[in-house]
Amino acid sequence: MVLVLLPPSEGKTAPISGTKLQMDTLSFPALNETRERIAQSLITACVLPDQEVLAILKSGEQTLPDIRANLRLYESPCAPAAQVYTGVLYDAAHLQPHDAAIIVSGLFGLTTAHDKIPLYRLAMNVRLPDIGSVAHMWKQALSEMTLSAMQHAAGSHDNVVFDARSAAYQVWPAAKNPLLTHIPDDKDDNNPWPFWTLKALNNNGRTITHRAKYYRGLMARTLLDAGTITNSQVPQYAHQMASTHGLGRPNIDEAQRIITLTV
Repeated sequence: MVLVLLPPSEGKTAPISGTKLQMDTLSFPALNETRERIAQSLITACVLPDQEVLAILKSGEQTLPDIRANLRLYESPCAPAAQVYTGVLYDAAHLQPHDAAIIVSGLFGLTTAHDKIPLYRLAMNVRLPDIGSVAHMWKQALSEMTLSAMQHAAGSHDNVVFDARSAAYQVWPAAKNPLLTHIPDDKDDNNPWPFWTLKALNNNGRTITHRAKYYRGLMARTLLDAGTITNSQVPQYAHQMASTHGLGRPNIDEAQRIITLTV
């Protein structure tokens, strides 16, 4: 099964019922110390007056209900991450708790689709008063994380990885990370970089950002449904996705593992 790397969503669906947040039940328990530090710093920041909190969290007033939910992190009900995250990418991906996905977030670092989380608000590009840059903390905490550990936690057994994360959430891995040991799955597959990515361009050749999330979600769903495949088969699934959804023929750079859609 393909491994998909996802960003969180800004919009979330608050669980109506469920167990309370227990960090020690989440995947990747080695991250719990960092999770707790960030959670406590976030709760402390959210006690401040609304305008100060909004400035710290780089959010608008419409997000105040989610921000206030930060004060109840450990009391709010939880649900699988696949059901909490919503938005353009998740609408397209139709993520299920059993899917082989890893979600990279500012609060939890890494979670699987089935890990149970509450409603919260914290982007990766935030600086919290007590601890500073959230992204920097996760870069340090994830410095020893291996790709194989992520595949094991998500239930992925292939060498195919589709990276649908936005730039802010690419805190792992660092470029040329030696922990990214890549075992070729085909005779002619000598590419040391295991991630496939997708970008979207308009008719003028300019990069599309927000709508690109939707297309990445479609590609993620296509690959998750594909079952066991090799990297050499990814282009045919990219063409299948584009054809199914009425998109133009994608350009495939197999050397760099980039799928480009012009929409």
